[in-house]
Amino acid sequence: MLKEYAAELRLKEGKALHGEMIRSGVEPDSHLWVSLINFYSKCGDLNFAENAFELITERDVVLWTALIAGFIAQGYGSKGICLFRDMSGEGIRPNEFTLATVLKGCSMCLDLKFGKQIHAEVVKGAAFSDVYVGSALVDLYAKCCELESAVKVFFSMPEQNSVSWNVLLNGYVQAGQGEEALTLFLKMSDSEMRFSNYTLSTILKGCANSVNLRAGQVIHSMLVKIGTEMDNFTSCSLVDMYNKCGLQVDAMKVFLRTKNPDTVAWTAMISGLDQQGQKREAVKLFCLMRHSGLRPNQFTLASVVSAAADSVDLSCCKSIHACVYKFGFDSEECVSNALIAMYMKLGSVFDGRRVFSCMSNRDIISWNSVLSGFHDNETSYEGPKIFRQLLVEGLRPNMYTLISNLRSCASLLDGSLGKQVHTHVVKANLGGNIYVGTALVDMYAKCGQLDDAEVIFYRLSEKDVFTWTVVITGYVQSDQGEKAFRCFNQMQREAIKPNEFTLASCLRGCSRISSLDNGQQLHSEVIKSGHFSDMSRYVNMNRLLRWQVMRTNSWIDKLPEGTNRLKEGEETAQVKQRKNHAQ
Repeated sequence: MLKEYAAELRLKEGKALHGEMIRSGVEPDSHLWVSLINFYSKCGDLNFAENAFELITERDVVLWTALIAGFIAQGYGSKGICLFRDMSGEGIRPNEFTLATVLKGCSMCLDLKFGKQIHAEVVKGAAFSDVYVGSALVDLYAKCCELESAVKVFFSMPEQNSVSWNVLLNGYVQAGQGEEALTLFLKMSDSEMRFSNYTLSTILKGCANSVNLRAGQVIHSMLVKIGTEMDNFTSCSLVDMYNKCGLQVDAMKVFLRTKNPDTVAWTAMISGLDQQGQKREAVKLFCLMRHSGLRPNQFTLASVVSAAADSVDLSCCKSIHACVYKFGFDSEECVSNALIAMYMKLGSVFDGRRVFSCMSNRDIISWNSVLSGFHDNETSYEGPKIFRQLLVEGLRPNMYTLISNLRSCASLLDGSLGKQVHTHVVKANLGGNIYVGTALVDMYAKCGQLDDAEVIFYRLSEKDVFTWTVVITGYVQSDQGEKAFRCFNQMQREAIKPNEFTLASCLRGCSRISSLDNGQQLHSEVIKSGHFSDMSRYVNMNRLLRWQVMRTNSWIDKLPEGTNRLKEGEETAQVKQRKNHAQ
């Protein structure tokens, strides 16, 4: 009866039965005590399980193992390890099932040090021949990223079963070694081991991570052959694989063939569309999911929030935010981070700041998301304040944090503050990073500190077209057209192809120094590179701006006498407004 209640998680009936045993004066034997501990453990009432255990006067290895297994099965790996230590303190030797259970607890809490002690116990007690102990050891080393040790244990096992093969395969996949996982899978095929859905789903995950479309299609054909393609578990892995390999059409075909797709399948498809830039399609699919009556999880909502930021308007984004509240995921870190990034992309910085303020736990992604909204001239003063708060709370800035703050300093034209951020770049050992280096060059150039910009620029071991464009634009803005053109020539010698912004900056530099020869050379480069239409728009814009300035000056000259006081150094508010607008 206890076994039946445990299987059906009927805690109330089991407790009533236990009460009846006590009232009837039944003295449980070892087997009944084990049944009671198993019942309470499986029903999640670990306090009752421990209380029952304390009532036992003579405890053997089976009773200890039942209690240890109960805690570990409920996710309390550390408590299971503590109980194992208590058992050893009482001089009770573990059996194979105890060792396999404790090794599972070590894997759960990534306690490699104690796991190695258990490994020594396994070798000493000659329990290595047990396939479950061996599989538990492989799992421990694989989860703790000790793949070399996991392989040694695996191939020294007297026999391997599907569990041990799957454990090692999953270890390779989790470590991002998709090609090694495929090699192991081929060895598994040679051993004539029967493939389960879990095995094929794991190897599909490896194909997705290594973007190995050909291998993924072979696995797909195997799934079709054994008739499990429509299974929810394998279809999710197929959808993920095709999405990561850039074949959204094939991913959608698999998804549409899946019978009654669950939340995980919908999430895989929505996430795939979002990651491949098909933002509107991701939002539409989310709407279809809601109409199907399924409840989204935190990963579904994080993906659709990310997609909404680039595809729809603020009112629709706020509707999705309302969905987050409705389903109770507003306190989930990944969802809140996505919401902050969404509002910042849409320019609704105060809404993003409000979500940030309501978060109880903030990681570096949260701080980077909120910093990303304070780059423009109107709000850039907030960037350094947020950065200081981040440092006060003891977080270490990463590449994205520093780039955001450097952009704020560039917008503020605050070189001294930028130098302080530069010290954090040096401290984080990111001075050689191309993206951070480009942000530093941009900040120093915009603040008029071209000597510092040059030092950073020439120290960079790798420079892309954006880095070159930033330094060329800096020279042009400081009326150093000759240097800008020399820099452009050096860029071409290093086989870096200019873009329309590089060419526009160089043309502006040539016009400032009246260099017709260099300008004509650039004109031919514009035609050659196919950017002539971009340059035409740029020239037309400049003509329009010049026309506006001339029109404003003409309007000022025609002001009635007594109003036009420009020569006397006095400007009316209206004249200032017109002049500023023209500039």
